[in-house]
Amino acid sequence: MSFVGKILIVVQVAMSLFFMAFAGAVYVTHENWRTKFEDAQSRIALLEKEKSDADVVLARARDEAAAKERQLTADRDNWRTQFIDTERQVQDLTSRLNNLNTNLERQTALAVAKGIEADNREKESEVLRKQNADLQKRLDETNAELNTTRDAAFNLNVQLQQLQERFDKLQVVKAFLEKVVTKFNLPTDPAVVEGLETPPPLVEGLVEKVQKGKTNRTQYVVITIGEDDGLRVGNVLEVLRATPQKSLYLGQIKVIDVQPDRAVCEVIKAGDIGDIEVGDNVTTKL
Repeated sequence: MSFVGKILIVVQVAMSLFFMAFAGAVYVTHENWRTKFEDAQSRIALLEKEKSDADVVLARARDEAAAKERQLTADRDNWRTQFIDTERQVQDLTSRLNNLNTNLERQTALAVAKGIEADNREKESEVLRKQNADLQKRLDETNAELNTTRDAAFNLNVQLQQLQERFDKLQVVKAFLEKVVTKFNLPTDPAVVEGLETPPPLVEGLVEKVQKGKTNRTQYVVITIGEDDGLRVGNVLEVLRATPQKSLYLGQIKVIDVQPDRAVCEVIKAGDIGDIEVGDNVTTKL
């Protein structure tokens, strides 16, 4: 036998021993696991029973806890409702107390104000009594003055009636004089009368504009002197025309309207030499 064969035989023997040992171990181990499995099954059954009992206890405890929770929730809601009602009552009472305090302060202030007002009214009453006395005195004096005034008014009414009678008489005289003045074609304008009675100052001017009448002769003229020069309505002026040889007399004009720097005049006397034209001289005295 060769060396390799010997080695193979030794290996075969060793492998046989190894497999025998392994088989014995497997057998022993197989017996132990069955026992352990049975023990485990027993323990599992026990644990399942304990778990079932625990589940029953837990369910009971949960039911009791839920019932207690519901009771506590109901109690909480009840207490909360009572608390809210109490809080509202407290707020209502606080509001009423504040209102009472406010009313009390207002009444106190009113009482103080009324007291002050009563004092002031007492002082005002005293002042008013003095004022009434002064007013009564002044009223008596005013009544006396009124009586005096009434007497004076009566006398004035008598005088007024007398003046009215005189005025009526003067109106009759005035109407008569107006008829006389109108009949003799005399001026009634006070300004014209004043112009006729008061002679104009010595002034000279020129004819600025002329207006012809129906006979184609000058009827109205505008002259370059006026109220600022002393002219008045009713003043009479002479009209002249200067020539190289001599001055020609053209007639008379009378002021019928006067302005500060010019006047409107009416021709009251026309000359025989010629008609009045623009540029002719006017003067208040020859």
